[in-house]
Formats: sequence, C-alpha cells, structure tokens
Amino acid sequence: MLVDTGAWYALADTSDRHHEEARGFFGERAGQIPFVTTDLILAESWALIGSHLGRPAALTFWDTLRETRIPILTADSIDLEAAWRIAQAFGDQSFSFVDASRSP
Repeated sequence: MLVDTGAWYALADTSDRHHEEARGFFGERAGQIPFVTTDLILAESWALIGSHLGRPAALTFWDTLRETRIPILTADSIDLEAAWRIAQAFGDQSFSFVDASRSP
C-alpha cells in the first residue's frame, strides 16, 4: 500500500483531525499489509512536517521510516517524464508535482 504525505502528516501531528484514525489504521495493519512510499513523498512529507511541527518532528518521521524499514521507491527519468505528461495533460487540475509522479 502506497502511503502518501497526508497519512504521514496525520501520524506525525497529534493535533491533526485524522491523527487517531491514521494511528489506528497503521497499528492494525502493520505486518499485515506491506507499506511503501516514494522518495518524492518522503521529501514532501519532510518539508510539510518540518514547516508545521519543526525539524525534530521531521527527523523523527524519517527515523521511523528507517527503523520500520518501509521501502522507499525512487523515481527514475521514465517516471519523471510520465509525471510531466500527466501534468501537461491535466492542466485544469491543481495536483502537486509529487501527485503527478505516482508511477513508481
């Protein structure tokens, strides 16, 4: 299961309205469903958590990914080219670069 920035942020921020739900979901599914994320999601999550909760929280987030050994898929040039095509094809949408890059 691909874990996106919104879920990582909800886990990190105890005041987030989805924190308890995210915590429960991850707690129940850990070990049952293989979680993965991407390098771009890691970067986006680091920036969001760091800007809202501070650098120590961002470091804790990254350390948790390392400790739990959640695979981090990396985007390659083919993925980035596909993201470019998606962004161009859907010019009326406001999704982020990371959201366009979901192909790994």
